[in-house]
Amino acid sequence: MKFCTKCGQQLDDKVTVCVHCGYELDRDIPEEPKKMLKTDWCTWKFIVLSIVTVGIYYIIAMTKISKDVHTAAYGNDRKATMPYWLVCLFFSWLTAGLALLFWYPRISSRIAGDLAWRGIENSFGAKDFWLWGFLGSIIVVGPFIYQHKLLKAVNKLCDAYNKELEAAEAANAAEA
Repeated sequence: MKFCTKCGQQLDDKVTVCVHCGYELDRDIPEEPKKMLKTDWCTWKFIVLSIVTVGIYYIIAMTKISKDVHTAAYGNDRKATMPYWLVCLFFSWLTAGLALLFWYPRISSRIAGDLAWRGIENSFGAKDFWLWGFLGSIIVVGPFIYQHKLLKAVNKLCDAYNKELEAAEAANAAEA
């Protein structure tokens, strides 16, 4: 038996269109093999390398983080995460940096929502961006505290995803 990727209903293996919602199953794009996500983001290393490389490491690392969040959270909410490099290098120039004021709370909320969906205790969310990343910049250390909280939450999310992936691989190996 297979399941419809749109509505989640159980279907016969031979059908090409979901009888419940009418979704064409054949138009699904085959998934690429899933890989383990990085779970060892370190705040001090992140900050030092960002300073030494004049922000280039920050853009590359945040792009990797946004991709990992998309990979880990997509199974829960089926939403896309806009890559950080696109927001940073394109939209922030067009909007005088305002695009980042929308991107950070959005990814923070997405991480918090997925951690809650997985039942992982978490105190991170969009409020942390507004309190530490935005208002905390007045006291200089606020954005660093936000970055620490973000990296900690991403590590938790990626670790949970990796454990699910390992369990699925073990189940597939047991079937074979």
